[in-house]
Amino acid sequence: MLFNIAAVKAVAVDVHYAKLAKKIERDTISRTNGKTTTLTIYNGEKVVEVIRLRDGKRNGIHELFNGDGSLKKQAAYKNGNLHGKTIIYNYRGQIIEEKTYKYNKARGHSLLQGKYEKYYNTRLIFSANYKDSLLHGKALEYANNNLKSIKHYKRGKLSGNAKRYNYANGLLISDENYKIIKDSISEKSVLHGKCIYYSSNGGINNIGNYKNGNKDGVWKTYYHNTPNIESEINYKDGLKYGAFTKYYSNGNIKNEGFTFEELLSNKRKKTKLDGEQKDYYENGILSKLSHYNMGVKTGIWETYYNNAKLKTIGEYSDNLLIGNSLYYGLDGDTISYVTYKLISQNNKLASVKDGTERRWKNGAKVFEQTYKDGKKHGKGISYYGNGQPSNLMNFNEGYLEGEYVDYYQDGQTKSYRVYRIDTNIRSQIKSKIIGWEYRYDKDGSLNFKNYRGKNESSLYSINFTKGKINKIQYGNGMTLNYFPEGKLMSIIINNRYSQPIFAQYFYRNGQMRIISFQNGDKGVINQIIYTSNGDLMTTTNYTNQNPDSLNPSPSTIANFGEAVGLHYIDNKFYTDTLRNGSYSLFYGSGKPMCNLQLKNELLDGEFVLFDALNGE
Repeated sequence: MLFNIAAVKAVAVDVHYAKLAKKIERDTISRTNGKTTTLTIYNGEKVVEVIRLRDGKRNGIHELFNGDGSLKKQAAYKNGNLHGKTIIYNYRGQIIEEKTYKYNKARGHSLLQGKYEKYYNTRLIFSANYKDSLLHGKALEYANNNLKSIKHYKRGKLSGNAKRYNYANGLLISDENYKIIKDSISEKSVLHGKCIYYSSNGGINNIGNYKNGNKDGVWKTYYHNTPNIESEINYKDGLKYGAFTKYYSNGNIKNEGFTFEELLSNKRKKTKLDGEQKDYYENGILSKLSHYNMGVKTGIWETYYNNAKLKTIGEYSDNLLIGNSLYYGLDGDTISYVTYKLISQNNKLASVKDGTERRWKNGAKVFEQTYKDGKKHGKGISYYGNGQPSNLMNFNEGYLEGEYVDYYQDGQTKSYRVYRIDTNIRSQIKSKIIGWEYRYDKDGSLNFKNYRGKNESSLYSINFTKGKINKIQYGNGMTLNYFPEGKLMSIIINNRYSQPIFAQYFYRNGQMRIISFQNGDKGVINQIIYTSNGDLMTTTNYTNQNPDSLNPSPSTIANFGEAVGLHYIDNKFYTDTLRNGSYSLFYGSGKPMCNLQLKNELLDGEFVLFDALNGE
């Protein structure tokens, strides 16, 4: 008999299907046999659902169908509740899930009970047991028909043994044990007992025990895919605590000692060492012996070469070096020796060098420096391998002060200078070279000397080549250049802005080559160029400031050249090796060129330059 959806309402008193009847405009066939009614719902000519009711409640097998008519789901009901087996199919009619429900009167609804299986393309992928909708008992997981895991549950939580497998080759990945513990809020499952983790080839990678979710006791780690042990570490309450040993892949000990971990406020762990620690080379020889007190360096520390000979020895106190520290060579000879002391710096203790530090190479001393409270203080000397000093310096509270001398390997002086300590306007302390500095060739002949003023600027310098002067410079004011044989090559005079205002260049035979002078304040540079026999060659003038400025005529320039004669070239100012006293230089016209006074080779007093034409 055919009924429309409105007719179904009177029969389907089950709440779920009463709502369904309101939504679906489909044809329905109802068959009643005593208290049992079967509703068959169609979509066109195809059955989409079969509902069995008893006394208005679902009872018996409930079936759902796909659009092509194939079975989609079968579920057993009793008195309107799931009760019995439920099977779900894919579009090919293959079972994909099979489970059993049982009505729980106390809870007022149905719960999963007993066996549960899940399939993919007819292959079993999961098999387990449920109790009151919670996993309970053994649960098996498969992949490609191979076992993937075996786990045991109790009340929905892991309890007992749990194994995971590499489903491709069947080898174990992990073998763990769990227990259920209670806290103030609920129950939880935690690792408890022996746990083993395996490498890809089936060998053990890690093995150890858990206690109530925390690592406990000795944990062993092995090198990947090998039976060789990599480390043995003790744990307590999930943190490293106790003796540990680490190994090289060849089985020899790498390091050993005692360690512990602290749990920081941000849940991060910090590892600390305690007591005696030993490190070894791969050949088994001790490389380092150290000591800690709860993570703090303390006591004697030693390091060794891989031939077992002592390399370094020092002492720590509260992470700071104290006392003597020595460094030895492979042959046992001392390489360095230094002493440390503790002082207060910035309101905390600091380890600093104090006393004399010495270094050796191949048995010969190569360095020696005294310290005071961490600062270089007193004499410092570096040495060549032959024992000769390479340099000598002096310090005062960390700053260079006094003589600083460099030497050649044969003992000849290479350079000499003097440092003074100065404080600038920002109260910054700095070492400065002030006064005379000298440089020498290997044969002992002077090749440079320079005098620096208070601000370290050069006031006077003189360069030598093979004992002969090649350049003299008075600050930025005057420069004299000489030919190798000692004859004057040029005179250059600058204004206070270091700009050349007058210059003369000479040939080797003493004849004038070029006269260059500046025309007043217009920035015009005039040049007179002569041949080597003294004949006028040409005159030029130019300016970079104003190309249209009025320049002196060639005849005026030539007259200027005639006024500048050559007789003064033999003036003792140019020929004296050590200049001292008053000097006057003259133009060829007899007019004064400049007056200057020197004291111990340095300008002392006025320096006056006169105009060659008007004498001003």
